[in-house]
Amino acid sequence: MIRLLLTPTMFVAALLTVAVGMIRAWPVDNSDLSDFLLGADDCPALCFLGIYPGSTTVEQALDQLRTHEWVGSAQLNASGRGYGDIRWQWSGQQSAFIDTTRPARITFYWDDEDPDGPRLNDSIIETLTIYTDIRMYRLQAWFGLPDNGTSAFRNDENLGYAATYNVDYGMVDISTVMTCPAQLLSYWEARARITLSIGRSSSPFVPPNDATRMC
Repeated sequence: MIRLLLTPTMFVAALLTVAVGMIRAWPVDNSDLSDFLLGADDCPALCFLGIYPGSTTVEQALDQLRTHEWVGSAQLNASGRGYGDIRWQWSGQQSAFIDTTRPARITFYWDDEDPDGPRLNDSIIETLTIYTDIRMYRLQAWFGLPDNGTSAFRNDENLGYAATYNVDYGMVDISTVMTCPAQLLSYWEARARITLSIGRSSSPFVPPNDATRMC
């Protein structure tokens, strides 16, 4: 009889694989997550704080942020030609899903030397990024099978991992950074950054099991 010997790492990986499968198969109440992601902003696609990339202007975004109960203060940074941004501090009344230790940010392109270009206030928002305390696996389960994604070894010797979903204005990118050497447990514990963007990804989605083998 052949005896199968599992190393501790293999054993943990096996347990996590089973656990992920059980979570996908078992009914889960995600109403709190749905409330956070969908909210009451009445956007035609996923948006945050009523801000919709590809449509919302800088002026509208500032108005939304400065009047929203979750936001304490917001600052506009636009020195001239190139990408500008809006950053804000949370008020303390924000959702518990938000990681307040990391900066939230909006970006837009503005060219003050283009006489035919839009005024600063009329420039269109291109990305919105917030950091959350939501685990990657839970967000991926909520969104479903990704359309695209990335997994890459970074210059800081950590692993960057993302899953992207196509929407009307571009894509929703949920991403994280895992410390190398990464294991499936790293993915299980990873918290997600959410970026709404007018861009689109063309790279293929990498399953978590394959991604963690890259470092």
